[in-house]
Amino acid sequence: MYRRIVILLPQYEDKKKRHEYLVACHEAQCALVLTVTFSAEDAGNVAGCWNEVIAVNPQDIGDGLSQDWFNARYADTRMHAVTADSPGDLAAALQAGISLSEAEGWLIPPRFTCTPSA
Repeated sequence: MYRRIVILLPQYEDKKKRHEYLVACHEAQCALVLTVTFSAEDAGNVAGCWNEVIAVNPQDIGDGLSQDWFNARYADTRMHAVTADSPGDLAAALQAGISLSEAEGWLIPPRFTCTPSA
């Protein structure tokens, strides 16, 4: 089964804020070859994939996004919550993950890694 890594961003009403969070993901997207989306459905809905979703500010996604939401819809999807008060905080967290990944040979940071369901 193919492993797919997705950064899920909140759909903030403020277009400038959405854009700033999207730009903050750019370096990680290039370094780790991952997908960035604003849709939880898109993040989990890929047949034949084991999805790892890095949910940024999940409390701001819908009515608050949790692993239970993915469990009910996409059994092979694991959510990892990241709180970022600003796009700069998000970029720093993702950069720390990239550095750790490169140093230890991980595809994604160990703190975001989990075991796929059987």
